[in-house]
Amino acid sequence: MENLNNEIVSTLHTFSEENYQKFSQNLIPNASCLGVRTPILRTLAREFVKNSLDEIEKFAHTFKPQFHEEAVFLGFVINLAKFELEKKLNLSEEFVRSISNWAICDCFAVKVKSDFKIWLNFCEQFANSKHEFEARYYYVMFLKNFINKENLPKFFDTIMANKNEAYYVKMAIAWALCECFIKERDLTYSFLTSRLNEPFILKKSIQKICESYRVSQEDKLELKGLKKQI
Repeated sequence: MENLNNEIVSTLHTFSEENYQKFSQNLIPNASCLGVRTPILRTLAREFVKNSLDEIEKFAHTFKPQFHEEAVFLGFVINLAKFELEKKLNLSEEFVRSISNWAICDCFAVKVKSDFKIWLNFCEQFANSKHEFEARYYYVMFLKNFINKENLPKFFDTIMANKNEAYYVKMAIAWALCECFIKERDLTYSFLTSRLNEPFILKKSIQKICESYRVSQEDKLELKGLKKQI
C-alpha cells in the first residue's frame, strides 16, 4: 500500500504546472499547491477507482495528503468509488473532518443521484459545526442537492441558528440562499425580508442574487432597495 501511495504522489507531481501552481497558491493561500488542474485530478481518480474496492478503501484510510491536489484527488476517489452506501458515508465523514480549505470542500460536495434523505441526514450533522469547512460542506451540499419546498423551512431555521462566524461559512450560506431564491423564489424572498437579520449574509445573498442571469430585473431592483436599508 505504501508503494501505491508513493506512486500516486509521483504521478500527481508529473502533472504540476509552474504558472498554474502560482495561480492556485494565490487563490488558496493557506494551502500547499502543486499546480495540477482539477480535470486532470478527476481523470486520474476515475482511473484509480478501477482498482478493487479493498485497495481503494485501504488507500482512503492510509493516504495522508501533503499537498492540496492530493486531498482533492482523495476526495474524488471516495466520491467515484462504487462503495456500498454505509461505507461511502463513513469514508465521507472521515474526509469531511479533514477538509482544510474551501476548494477541497467544494470539490468534494458533489451532486448525489439517489438516497437523498439519507444524504441530507448525513450532511445535517455538520450544519452547526464549529469547524469552518465542515459547516461549509453542509451548505454547499444543500444548495447542490436538497433545495425544495419540503426542505427549506428547516434549512432556514438552521441558518438562523448558525453561530459559526467564519467567512467561508457565511459565503456558503449566501451562495445557498441565492440558489434558493432562484428555485423557490417566494419562500426565500419571505425569509430574506422578514427573518434573516445577519447583515453580512443578507448583503452577500442579495449581491449574488442580483448577479444571477436567472433572476428578473424587477426582483433585482426590489432587493437592491432592501440592501440599501441594511
